[in-house]
Amino acid sequence: MRVRNITGVIQLDSPSGVVLPPTPLGEWVDLPPEVALRLWRLRKVEVLDINDSEKLLWREEDGTHIMWMSPFSLADGYATAAEALVLALLENGLRVHVASCWFASTYGLQAKTVNLLQEPLGGPYKVGVCMATPGEFAKLPTPYKIGFTMYESNDPLHNLPEWRHECNAVDELFVPSKYCREVFGRFVRRKITVVPLAVSPYYYLAQKKRPKAKFVFGIHGTLTGRKSPLEAIDAFTKAFPTQDDVELQVKTRLGIVGYGQNYIPPIRDKRVKVINEDWLPSRVRGWLSEQVDVYIFPTKGEGFGMPPREAIVTGCPTIFTNCTGLQDIANEQYYWPIPVKKTEPSPLGGNWCIPDWDYLIEAMRWTYQNREKAYEKGYQGARWYIDNFGADAIAQHFIGVINGIDPDAKQNEVVHPAETIDNGAERFHTVFYEAIRERVGAGSTVIDVGVGEGVLYARLCQMGYNVIGVVEPTKMEAVRSNLEKHHLTANLVPGKLWEIDKLGLRAEACISQGVLADYSWHEVRRIIWAMLQTAPVVLCSIPTVNYPGSFSAKAFLRRREYWEDALSEFKKEVRYYGDGHRYLLIRPESIGFQGEYHGRIMDGTWRPTIKMQA
Repeated sequence: MRVRNITGVIQLDSPSGVVLPPTPLGEWVDLPPEVALRLWRLRKVEVLDINDSEKLLWREEDGTHIMWMSPFSLADGYATAAEALVLALLENGLRVHVASCWFASTYGLQAKTVNLLQEPLGGPYKVGVCMATPGEFAKLPTPYKIGFTMYESNDPLHNLPEWRHECNAVDELFVPSKYCREVFGRFVRRKITVVPLAVSPYYYLAQKKRPKAKFVFGIHGTLTGRKSPLEAIDAFTKAFPTQDDVELQVKTRLGIVGYGQNYIPPIRDKRVKVINEDWLPSRVRGWLSEQVDVYIFPTKGEGFGMPPREAIVTGCPTIFTNCTGLQDIANEQYYWPIPVKKTEPSPLGGNWCIPDWDYLIEAMRWTYQNREKAYEKGYQGARWYIDNFGADAIAQHFIGVINGIDPDAKQNEVVHPAETIDNGAERFHTVFYEAIRERVGAGSTVIDVGVGEGVLYARLCQMGYNVIGVVEPTKMEAVRSNLEKHHLTANLVPGKLWEIDKLGLRAEACISQGVLADYSWHEVRRIIWAMLQTAPVVLCSIPTVNYPGSFSAKAFLRRREYWEDALSEFKKEVRYYGDGHRYLLIRPESIGFQGEYHGRIMDGTWRPTIKMQA
């Protein structure tokens, strides 16, 4: 097996305890046969690639194999859903090889899950599924990549514009609801398949409730404003202004009841009990089955909606908003789907669905006054859900979708046509070229760092500069051929971009256009540093996520704040152009390193800056 390190900070640890030294930056390395690589147990795990030329496990004699990546924890919706689905897939014969991404906490996970996470990953595998937010998809090392994600309002790009690119960098997208298919279908050009999630069979009690002295309504989850906990409290008080034998239990965590963390607003109604604790699934199941008479969930938006489903399968009569990801189970025969009264702008982007609060109040009153009928309806609703959407049924559906994939018909080619020399792409960068002319004298020697498709190289030649292109050795022939095809003299020097200061070149300016989007956070810093050692003027044009033009399939397209953070220790002048879709980094005179290590958590990984001395 071969791996490629693209940051220079990785160590590969084998189950046998062998520790390999850091591998050379950017180069393929053959691993010794005795090392079973545990790819996603490593520090900086997102920076490894698997060489596709190795034998890839897919449909073998012992079944279909897939690699699965996701968070694993009790404290996250993706993570809890992932655990239930993975175990269901294994129970139904799919060979699932599990790795954590984003984060993992084994506290409270089932023993089977903990054992899976401790097993060597093995492989390599042909097909991989990453169930997480789209920023994690790039961590899949498999040739055929499947992203599995969701969203709770109808415009994720409002706050997360990078999702447009991250979702289109996979070969196929899985979503858990028809609503999510509509949301992502507006900007994803890949095949989108609805694959529902599995509720853990741990909750499958399907018990008919018995009357007790106090009638209890319940709601649970991390109760942000999206899940309407304050509105639920208000509806409860209006539904039962004087009754003493009724109670609302609000089970939350992190001190969240409609606001931010660690702020529970004053609640005057003493019949409302806020439970701010972290519970294991056994405690949640016991609470739903033994204490809660009717479950309410007046959410404004769900990608899927796991909490009400957990209540349903225990046998709880359940009232939930007939919107977003919950529309798929809004069966009035078994539940009380709350109609949507209107939509309102959501802080998540786009619109939320606002439930009909009057309906919620009436449904709560009806279940209180007709509890035997409500209990029977809840029991029948549990049986219906388990029969139609139980873990085995969901797993069989998922496996059918996986077995229908042709992983050799890959889709993750370049998402947009590349900017080429003859398609007029230079018109997008007029401001950038004017900045070059202002700072670099006519006839100067300039270095085109990376060259890319040659648009900048051609423009610099037209502007009368003596242009030297530094090109990654593996791209040399392709770049040379492209330039010569357009009758340009290919004055090229092979070299790693982060080592151009070691090539013996000197120039009046180092210039880069778009190329830095193909490199990681660490690499960009190293490249900029090397440019500063080579020329007194450094100018870079970097595409942000909103830029609609060219980028490669592996481009790290990020918001401009990401780039500003990555280059925070460089003195720079920033100028935006192209309707703000792209920004110009200018560093004409000095740098401001503090000579210390700095960093922050990005994409769930600690990213230290590189210690460099001026």
